Amino acid sequence: LATGCTDGLVNILDLSEKDEDEALLTSLNTGDSVSRLAWYSNTKGNTDNLAILTHTEAVQLWHTPDCGPHTTLDRDLVCHGIRRTVSEYTYIAGLHQRSAGTEEAGLTLVAGSRCSSNSCVRLCQIRNKKVKPCSLLEGAPGLVPSSVCPRPGVLVTGAESGELSVWREAEEEEETGGK
Repeated sequence: LATGCTDGLVNILDLSEKDEDEALLTSLNTGDSVSRLAWYSNTKGNTDNLAILTHTEAVQLWHTPDCGPHTTLDRDLVCHGIRRTVSEYTYIAGLHQRSAGTEEAGLTLVAGSRCSSNSCVRLCQIRNKKVKPCSLLEGAPGLVPSSVCPRPGVLVTGAESGELSVWREAEEEEETGGK
C-alpha cells in the first residue's frame, strides 16, 4: 500500500504486518504536494514502480527501492505532450496502467486543457521520459477532472458537470479481399 499527502511524503506499507512501525517499509519525499498514486509495471515486468501525480500537475515516476524519481514531467512537459502552448490551463485527470508484463506495458496519462476557447482532453503515453499524444477524446463534456480504467480498452471520465463518459478503444477493421 502506498499513501501520499500534501506534505510531499509517500509512505509505502506492508499490510501483512500488524504493528504500524513494522509495516512502514519506506518513505519517499517528492518535494511536492501529492495528489494521486498509481502502481505500475514496466516493459520488463518490474512491479515496484510508483507513479505520483502532484497538485502542481506534474508526474513523478519512481522505482521504489531508489531514493529519488527516475523521471519528473512538470506541467510544461505535460502541456507540450498534449499539444498545447499555455501550461497554466493544463491539468491531469488520471494515470493508468497499460497492459502489464507486455511490450505495451507502462502508463497512459489522461490530461487536458481548460482553455475556454479551445479545451481538450487527450490520452497520452509516457515513453522515454516524455509525454507522447495518442488520441483526442472528442466530445468530452468540458473540464474532466477524473478518470478510471475499469478494464483494458475502457476508460470512464467524470466531468465537473457530473456527466460520466465511457470511452472504448476502437477495434481495427479486418481487411478482406474483394471478389
